Amino acid sequence: MQENPGPHYPDNRGPLPYGAAPAAIPYQPQPWFLPSPAGVRFDHLARNPAARLWRSVVGTLLVAVGFLGIGVAVLVAFTLPAYLFGLPSPVDAQGVPKPTPVGLAMTLLSIAPALLLVFGVAAVVQRRRPGTLSSVAGRLRWSWLLSCVGLALLAMVLGQAAQWLVLTNSGQDGAMFGWA
Repeated sequence: MQENPGPHYPDNRGPLPYGAAPAAIPYQPQPWFLPSPAGVRFDHLARNPAARLWRSVVGTLLVAVGFLGIGVAVLVAFTLPAYLFGLPSPVDAQGVPKPTPVGLAMTLLSIAPALLLVFGVAAVVQRRRPGTLSSVAGRLRWSWLLSCVGLALLAMVLGQAAQWLVLTNSGQDGAMFGWA
């Protein structure tokens, strides 16, 4: 039969006298991301304990200036090689991207870094998890996203099929894509 060794004390000092305070808890830094308020609507998720008016103003200005900077950088990155190599410009005279694959790539490459910019500003300025920008759950809900993508693809295919049917039955030019 095994004997009971008695209580185990982690600091090997034995039991504390009655009424003595326990040993001090070591310092642990507070997490940077503040918890989201429980049970609130999506539009109230930014109301954490650090929410102040200046955080909203600074965050908005950082996103606006950052988006402008990203747009200029992407525009220069696409127009400078076109100018140097004698290629057609990816933008028209007003500065709007042309409806070409290069114009589409330029547009998408200006949106993608802007999304990362918004996530970063929310994390640094508002001290909230970037996942709270897309869901109340604080994370990307993959099942919901996949069901929405499926419906969007179905709507796109049906719309393109309807456009093709109308154009071919009316005798108009049925070329749907000028660059393909």
